[in-house]
Amino acid sequence: MALLWLVPLQMKAQVSSASYTMKDHWFVGAGIGTDLFLGDNITEYSALGKLKNSAGFSFGVQAGKFFSPLLGARVQLSYLTLKPRINGEEAENYNNYNPDKSDDGFYKISVFTGFVDGMLNLSHLLCPSRSSEKFNVVWLLGVGFNACGGLDSRFVKAPAGSNYTYYFREVEDLGEVGNTYQLNSEPSTMLALRTGLILNYMVTDKVGLNLEGTFAGTGDKMEGMVYDEPNDFYATLMVGCTYHF
Repeated sequence: MALLWLVPLQMKAQVSSASYTMKDHWFVGAGIGTDLFLGDNITEYSALGKLKNSAGFSFGVQAGKFFSPLLGARVQLSYLTLKPRINGEEAENYNNYNPDKSDDGFYKISVFTGFVDGMLNLSHLLCPSRSSEKFNVVWLLGVGFNACGGLDSRFVKAPAGSNYTYYFREVEDLGEVGNTYQLNSEPSTMLALRTGLILNYMVTDKVGLNLEGTFAGTGDKMEGMVYDEPNDFYATLMVGCTYHF
């Protein structure tokens, strides 16, 4: 998704773009929040109705600069624990083999992301002569990558020559491994695009509090499953703070 990035907007009322030099209006920040995977097999499951199963953890850091009261850019690195879902029939098979271990088919992947985001201050665009600029709404548009850094420990590597790459450790001795909790590709590093909005409130001239939501799209192999959706998506929602110089 993904994160919340939390934009420091140190902008005084009626400040002109001429006051922005390469030495000023830099910022750093950090945020923490949650994410929601939206990809293969999610469409057949009421994920929004059971956020406890599909919501993950997100954390990130960022640094950037505003080149004018209107435009800025940043680099953001983050760590996500996304929760994709296995095919519904495989989840049912698992439950049949393990009646005491009911499972909705979700598994975890650890993902590292990096994005370069352009930032447009919508508040300044729509109201350039505001008397106060403590509160700002910023639109994000970015490009980056997703790198899977770890697969759920319940999966083990499939034998050479199999038509899948991983299977669920708990069904290894059940004789039906090929029909239960299998992944058919390696979790991959892939190009990603995203957009989002940041709500920023300047507590002081140097410290800002932020709420950020993003929506990112990437290739279908991100989570190790190539199935019913041509692309994978994820959303992030984070809160954080920034410090600007």
